[in-house]
Amino acid sequence: MRRVGGMLLLVSFIMLMSVMVHYPFAGGEMTMVLLLFPMLIVIISIVVTLLLNYWYVMPVVTCMMFTFYMFTVFNTTFLIWVVIYTLLSLVASVLPWMFVRARKSK
Repeated sequence: MRRVGGMLLLVSFIMLMSVMVHYPFAGGEMTMVLLLFPMLIVIISIVVTLLLNYWYVMPVVTCMMFTFYMFTVFNTTFLIWVVIYTLLSLVASVLPWMFVRARKSK
């Protein structure tokens, strides 16, 4: 049941990011790139990692999703943000995974 919840959250994250990329809000694209995307990536990465117990799922999804957006919506200069978001997702996924793993071993 936890895996189903994690996968549903993952799909809803992809759909939310798709809508946000195609219909930017009043703050502009830089606000999305600097504030909104990182906050969502950290929150969703932590939740999906805790639900699925796999640390590598969210960084892979983040990299694939933002690479797709780089080619369809943004331009190739967005590649640096793809790398930054992937690393941010990796950190946000590994830390809770290690915390839960250390807590279970005690």
